[in-house]
Amino acid sequence: MKYIKLFMLLAVASLFAACSDDDEIVNSATATISLSSPSITVKESAGYFNVPIKVTGKRNGDVKVIVSASPAATNGAVEDTNYLITDKTITIPATDSVANIQIKTVDDDVINDPRSFTVTITAEGATLGNSKTKVVLRDNDAAFYEKFMGKWHLTGKELRNKVVSDISSDVTITGETNEFAPNYNHILTCEAPSLVNIGVTLDCMWHFRYSFDKDTKTGTLGFIMDEQVASYGTSYTWFFETDDGEDLTATWALGDKDSFPTKITFPADKIIYFYQPNAGTWARLSGFEMTRIK
Repeated sequence: MKYIKLFMLLAVASLFAACSDDDEIVNSATATISLSSPSITVKESAGYFNVPIKVTGKRNGDVKVIVSASPAATNGAVEDTNYLITDKTITIPATDSVANIQIKTVDDDVINDPRSFTVTITAEGATLGNSKTKVVLRDNDAAFYEKFMGKWHLTGKELRNKVVSDISSDVTITGETNEFAPNYNHILTCEAPSLVNIGVTLDCMWHFRYSFDKDTKTGTLGFIMDEQVASYGTSYTWFFETDDGEDLTATWALGDKDSFPTKITFPADKIIYFYQPNAGTWARLSGFEMTRIK
């Protein structure tokens, strides 16, 4: 009886092993597996992103992919420090022709040049095509341009008809998100509802000129002059201008541990004229200060 039970247990185990093998049949037909792109650039703050894989050719079973990574020779990104690979073994069923290697960036506060690493695949059940992809992690802390985007509170003074009044407006700063666009890392847009009161309150919108020097960890933000900033109906338009025609520019700097500034102060002694072509100045604006709204 003991031997019969042992035989039955072995038979059941063999049956399960056979079922398991059937579920994981490795492709034996002619197929090629490749990484879809030779290079990918992502922002350090991207979080999760994918490196695509594609399979071509005939399939009669699964393709098993093993993923590895190595730092580039110059300024290489380090696995588990600058990025994480969520799964290094990927099984692509015979019914699928695409898959992804999922990677997560690690966003730090260190200012650095772009870091790079190489993703490499080997495969079981397919011939290798393009087996390597270079990944560039672009540092988003060296270009604080994007960090300016969001909500700020703008204060200042308005002089009109010899009366000084306070300026107070929650403003929204936006900018280019496409890093290949000409204005990226150079020009920001500011929308300020009800900024100026000329008997009626006017919404204003203007551009800031942006710069940052990563060596000194300082930057500038300047109101660009001689652009239309407001209108009323179809007949009235207003512009910003200064005495010398130059931007009204504030200098800012990174704080402790390269922290981003929460307050930007513009020169108090320089005036922006809120003027209308052919009609002159309607108001004088000065003492601008912007505080980040958290």
